Amino acid sequence: MIPAGLLLLALSAGADLLARGDAAFAGRDDPARLAQALDAYRRAAAEAPGDPAAELRLARALAFRALSEPAAEAWPPAARAAERALRRLAPAFAAAADAGKGPAEAASRVEAPGAEALYWLSLATWSSAQQKGVSALLAVKDAALAMMERAA
Repeated sequence: MIPAGLLLLALSAGADLLARGDAAFAGRDDPARLAQALDAYRRAAAEAPGDPAAELRLARALAFRALSEPAAEAWPPAARAAERALRRLAPAFAAAADAGKGPAEAASRVEAPGAEALYWLSLATWSSAQQKGVSALLAVKDAALAMMERAA
C-alpha cells in the first residue's frame, strides 16, 4: 500500500507534467515546443502507466508530430498510446479486443468517453499503413474505417 503523502506527491508531479506538456503543446507549431510537450507527456505516462489523461495527450502530440513532419516512426507509438488510453476509457473495447473480436466489433463498444482515443488510434493505424504502401492500406482499411466511423 502506498502512503497517502507519497500518493499525493505522485499525483501532483503527474499533474505538473501534464500542465507543462499542455503549455508546450499550445506552441506545437514550434518543433522545440512540440519536443518539450512530448517529453512532458512521456514522463507523465511513465509515472502513471495507463493513465488515460497522459496517454491521450501523448497520442495527440505524437500524431501532430507525424502530421507536421513526415515521421513514419511517430505513428506506431501514437497508436500504442491511443490504445492504452482507449483500454482505460472503454473497458468494453478492451474486453472485445482481448476476446479476439474484430476491430469493428471492438470499436462498436466504445462510448463517448473513449471517442477521442478511438479517433487517434484510427488515424495512427491508417497513417502508419499509408506510409507503408497499398498492401498495408488494404490490410487495415476496414478496421480503420470502422474505428473512424465510430469515433465520429
